[in-house]
Amino acid sequence: MKRKKRIVIQPDDIKIFRYLHQYKVASIKQISHALFPNKFLSTLLRRLAQLRRSGYLMKKSCYDEYWNCVVYSITKKTLSEYF
Repeated sequence: MKRKKRIVIQPDDIKIFRYLHQYKVASIKQISHALFPNKFLSTLLRRLAQLRRSGYLMKKSCYDEYWNCVVYSITKKTLSEYF
């Protein structure tokens, strides 16, 4: 059985949590433009995936007639630990 790696919350993660707490949900593009305009998108994607696997973020897919996107929001775990 695979062990869950423990994640160390960084200052940038707190920025993401605060942003998502304020706006409730946000796409990867919105998070990237608002918080990390000078970082590579792949770095943000990797970190969001780690936070999601650790239970700090939820990921939802949104489908429409013309487009689809993925949005992130914080979980109850994040609310109880950081707010």
